[in-house]
Amino acid sequence: VQLKEEISASCHHSKTLGQFCNQLLWNLFPQSGLVILNSFSGIYPRFTKEILQREMENPLQSSLLINQAGELLRQQGLKPQMHKAGDRCSFFLIENNERLAVYYKDSLFQAGGRTFSRQEFLKRLEEHPAQFSAAANLRPVLQDAILPTAVSVLGPNEMAYQLQLKDIYAFHQV
Repeated sequence: VQLKEEISASCHHSKTLGQFCNQLLWNLFPQSGLVILNSFSGIYPRFTKEILQREMENPLQSSLLINQAGELLRQQGLKPQMHKAGDRCSFFLIENNERLAVYYKDSLFQAGGRTFSRQEFLKRLEEHPAQFSAAANLRPVLQDAILPTAVSVLGPNEMAYQLQLKDIYAFHQV
């Protein structure tokens, strides 16, 4: 009964699924010292700027590394957990509360039907880092750069996923 009440209260005070999860955790563990760090919170973008800058300077490297690692898994008889289109960047541009996929073609970034130079994106990252968000393959790297993981318990699929990220971690020196 108390759990139902906590879920209901969390739902009532939340506009998004992310807010609901945060609120529920805070309600369930109020005295635990739990710290929740969201990608949209004020401090997070400052910690991730260096990695996103490296992504902008080498916009297709992470996609290449994901796909190469996936091919190595396939050669070992394992199923890759991720694949990135060769022109897809590992971050999103946030505009009007919408995540726009970013592509890199002909030395230009493309997002939301518009084209941007590398200098435009780097300046925007410097001035407004919260306007960029990591894609799924870059998110664990950013998280571990901020709060390194000491231990992780993984099943077979999660292990394959982590194996595909190994070279991205090395690329970003995390």
